[in-house]
Amino acid sequence: MRSLVESITGRRAPGPGAGAELQSRLAALARAVETGQGRVPDSSLTAARTVLERAGQRLEHSTEHTVVALAGSTGSGKSSLFNRLAGEPLARVGVRRPTTAIPQACIWGPGEEGAGSLLDWLGIEQRHVLPTPGVTDALTGLVLLDLPDHDSTAMAHRLEVDRLVAMVDLMVWVVDPQKYADAILHRRYLAPLAKHGSVMLFALNHVDELSDAQREACLSDLRRLLVEDGFAKPAILATSAATGLGTDRLVAVLRDRVKKTRAASARLTADVDRAAAQLAESGFDHPVTVAEKPSTGLVDALASAAGVPAVAAAVASSHEMRAKEHVGFPLTRWLARLRPDPLRRLHLGDRIGPDAKGAGGKASGGTSGAKSPVSESSGSSADLEAMVTARTSLPAPTPAQRARVDSAVRAEIGRATDGLTGPWKAAVAAAGRASEHNLPDALDRAVGYVALPVREQPRWWKLASWLQWTLFGIAVLGGLWLVLLAALGWLQIEVDSPLVIGLPLPTLMLLGGILLGLLTAGLGRRAARVGGRRRGAIADRALRTAVEGIATKLIVNPMSAELARCADFTAAVAAARPPPPKN
Repeated sequence: MRSLVESITGRRAPGPGAGAELQSRLAALARAVETGQGRVPDSSLTAARTVLERAGQRLEHSTEHTVVALAGSTGSGKSSLFNRLAGEPLARVGVRRPTTAIPQACIWGPGEEGAGSLLDWLGIEQRHVLPTPGVTDALTGLVLLDLPDHDSTAMAHRLEVDRLVAMVDLMVWVVDPQKYADAILHRRYLAPLAKHGSVMLFALNHVDELSDAQREACLSDLRRLLVEDGFAKPAILATSAATGLGTDRLVAVLRDRVKKTRAASARLTADVDRAAAQLAESGFDHPVTVAEKPSTGLVDALASAAGVPAVAAAVASSHEMRAKEHVGFPLTRWLARLRPDPLRRLHLGDRIGPDAKGAGGKASGGTSGAKSPVSESSGSSADLEAMVTARTSLPAPTPAQRARVDSAVRAEIGRATDGLTGPWKAAVAAAGRASEHNLPDALDRAVGYVALPVREQPRWWKLASWLQWTLFGIAVLGGLWLVLLAALGWLQIEVDSPLVIGLPLPTLMLLGGILLGLLTAGLGRRAARVGGRRRGAIADRALRTAVEGIATKLIVNPMSAELARCADFTAAVAAARPPPPKN
């Protein structure tokens, strides 16, 4: 379709002042067809493609010639009118079916220069050239066609009429007083082409056989029928091929169209109007909102299903456990090493971040300092597999969690498709669920990839550890001193111990060291609990950011792309439609 757009925009459109607008609308129609592929009913797209192809072909040929076709039923007098305009008996005239079997052309001007390729495209083999003008000297550039009868008993004739009606620049429907209300004519041709009123004329022929009153009555009734077909202001002429009545008015109209060379442009414009109107039925009549990020409800549901709360709690517990190894009382801190690391139980221990800033940023939260594949991945299954090969040991989502995720996804789709109808709503919904089967693995890998803020040891741990060992050393010295005093007492050697606040110094050292060590351990545990909660919150924010990235890649972005496509389609259709009338 892009090559067709380039061929259209690179051609010279017919008619002064109409070229740029027509080319722009054709290009917009081509964009609408391209963006609507797979979303808009094939019937509408096929009709638009036909218009584009026909426009491209028509603009390849002479735009200095205006192709006018005379169409009508058997006995309407169109062949007689054709001969009257040509000034020569070129067409066979009769009243029996079929009369005109093969379409023929009459060309005003010097030879077939320019018109030859145009008639080749139209498939007209029988041609007549009028080197000198017929009834007028201002019809140079006119190519007049006499079509087969549209009510012919031969199917091939009717099909030929159908083909040429869709290709010529200007249609002149020749009707007679007896069959102007023919239902087949109105249903098959006129009503479907009502949007082409600007390139259609209606000639009520044989009016010489009517009285003035009968003529006015027929004209009035024909106008009523055409208005019912959808023609706002049908152009109707009263003619008589036998006497020449009204042919001068018809010639004047044709002269004006030929002089301005706008018929081809007007015909293509009418075709674009009709095709764009069909496409507009599958569009969207107000601006489409493209989501930028998932809703909080969706992130909450996915985070819960991915085990984010469990990982955040494990980060807090791991921090407390590691703190006890450093700030606990030396005689009891080894007990903490007997407990397995909560993160390693989840297969997350080897993904512990280098420090708090590397995993969660500052206290305000954030993503890892290293680039995460969650943020760079396109969301495809191959990209997701490349994130992390090993899975975590987080428990699978419970039925309640899966139901919550499904409800949140439906709500997200509902928010994105609010106001959309038809194929675009279905396309956006399908895009939102296209990667639904990848969600569990993608979430597990995203959680497993996030660097967790538990590796860094706070400075106060070293201070607390030094203090604990100092107090433990004091207690040990006090205990050894007391043992030494007991041994000397057993040897009946009396040694006085210095008193401090009324207590022997070794006793004070032993008891004070133990009590102060236990007190320091208790305070350290409280501080570690506070630090664990803070790091758990940092981990929670980092993990939720990763989950949000997965939701954006697998759910929001596909829907946003579909919504953007819908917006592009709607904008293209609007650009292809006729501009609003100026006040």
